Amino acid sequence: MTLKEIKRNLMRKAGSVILPFAVDILCKSLRIKIENGEAVKKLIDENKNFVVAFWHGSMLVGWFLHSRKNFAALVSQS
Repeated sequence: MTLKEIKRNLMRKAGSVILPFAVDILCKSLRIKIENGEAVKKLIDENKNFVVAFWHGSMLVGWFLHSRKNFAALVSQS
Protein backbone atom coordinates (compact mmCIF):
# COMPACT_ATOMS: atom_id res chain seq x y z
CA MET A 1 0.00 0.00 0.00
CA THR A 2 1.42 3.38 -0.97
CA LEU A 3 1.67 6.39 1.29
CA LYS A 4 -1.04 8.11 -0.78
CA GLU A 5 -3.45 5.20 -0.25
CA ILE A 6 -2.70 5.10 3.48
CA LYS A 7 -3.37 8.83 3.76
CA ARG A 8 -6.61 8.50 1.79
CA ASN A 9 -7.84 5.63 3.98
CA LEU A 10 -6.94 7.52 7.14
CA MET A 11 -8.81 10.61 5.96
CA ARG A 12 -11.89 8.50 5.10
CA LYS A 13 -11.93 6.90 8.52
CA ALA A 14 -11.39 10.23 10.28
CA GLY A 15 -14.14 11.82 8.21
CA SER A 16 -16.59 9.02 8.97
CA VAL A 17 -16.01 9.58 12.69
CA ILE A 18 -15.87 13.39 12.77
CA LEU A 19 -18.46 14.30 10.13
CA PRO A 20 -21.57 12.97 11.92
CA PHE A 21 -20.73 14.99 15.04
CA ALA A 22 -20.00 18.12 13.01
CA VAL A 23 -23.28 17.83 11.07
CA ASP A 24 -25.23 17.21 14.28
CA ILE A 25 -23.73 20.30 15.93
CA LEU A 26 -24.40 22.38 12.81
CA CYS A 27 -28.05 21.29 12.60
CA LYS A 28 -28.65 21.86 16.31
CA SER A 29 -27.34 25.42 15.97
CA LEU A 30 -29.73 26.40 13.15
CA ARG A 31 -32.89 28.44 13.46
CA ILE A 32 -35.54 26.41 11.72
CA LYS A 33 -38.97 27.65 10.67
CA ILE A 34 -41.51 24.90 10.05
CA GLU A 35 -44.46 25.81 7.88
CA ASN A 36 -47.73 23.97 8.52
CA GLY A 37 -46.15 22.20 11.49
CA GLU A 38 -49.48 21.56 13.20
CA ALA A 39 -50.70 19.45 10.27
CA VAL A 40 -47.51 17.39 10.26
CA LYS A 41 -47.69 16.85 14.03
CA LYS A 42 -51.31 15.72 13.72
CA LEU A 43 -50.40 13.19 11.02
CA ILE A 44 -47.53 11.84 13.12
CA ASP A 45 -49.76 11.59 16.21
CA GLU A 46 -52.40 9.72 14.17
CA ASN A 47 -49.70 7.41 12.76
CA LYS A 48 -50.65 8.34 9.19
CA ASN A 49 -48.40 8.37 6.15
CA PHE A 50 -47.54 11.66 4.46
CA VAL A 51 -45.10 13.24 2.05
CA VAL A 52 -42.54 15.83 3.09
CA ALA A 53 -40.93 17.86 0.31
CA PHE A 54 -37.72 19.80 0.62
CA TRP A 55 -35.31 21.10 -1.96
CA HIS A 56 -31.60 20.61 -2.48
CA GLY A 57 -30.64 23.69 -0.47
CA SER A 58 -32.51 22.45 2.60
CA MET A 59 -31.99 18.68 2.43
CA LEU A 60 -29.72 18.55 5.46
CA VAL A 61 -32.30 20.26 7.65
CA GLY A 62 -35.17 18.15 6.32
CA TRP A 63 -33.42 14.89 7.05
CA PHE A 64 -32.23 16.15 10.42
CA LEU A 65 -35.75 17.09 11.51
CA HIS A 66 -37.10 13.67 10.62
CA SER A 67 -34.06 11.56 11.47
CA ARG A 68 -35.76 9.69 14.32
CA LYS A 69 -38.72 8.63 12.20
CA ASN A 70 -39.23 5.90 9.62
CA PHE A 71 -38.69 7.93 6.43
CA ALA A 72 -37.75 7.04 2.89
CA ALA A 73 -36.54 9.18 0.00
CA LEU A 74 -37.69 9.57 -3.57
CA VAL A 75 -35.03 11.25 -5.69
CA SER A 76 -34.69 12.25 -9.30
CA GLN A 77 -31.62 12.03 -11.52
CA SER A 78 -31.61 15.78 -12.15
